[in-house]
Amino acid sequence: MQVVFASGVLEEAQQAKEHYESEVDGLGDAFAAVLHASIQSIKQLPYGSRLFHDPYRRFVMERFPYGIIYRLEENTIYIVAIAHFKRRPFYWKERRT
Repeated sequence: MQVVFASGVLEEAQQAKEHYESEVDGLGDAFAAVLHASIQSIKQLPYGSRLFHDPYRRFVMERFPYGIIYRLEENTIYIVAIAHFKRRPFYWKERRT
């Protein structure tokens, strides 16, 4: 499956990585590794995450309080947010992929 990121998603991921790295040396790299593994899991089992807000699904990342919000269309996974669980709920709803 192909993965497409909405505008702003990669910046979100980078900001989260930088935040964690500023807290503890190496934690930003750990976040990036978990994020990468999470995206690979989504690619392997795209319908494995529960519907979050139809048609969007949310994959809950291990170790970090983040979810990957995505929707499926044919052979494409559209990632619209890498969202912290307790910050600005549904801010990503206006994003287009």
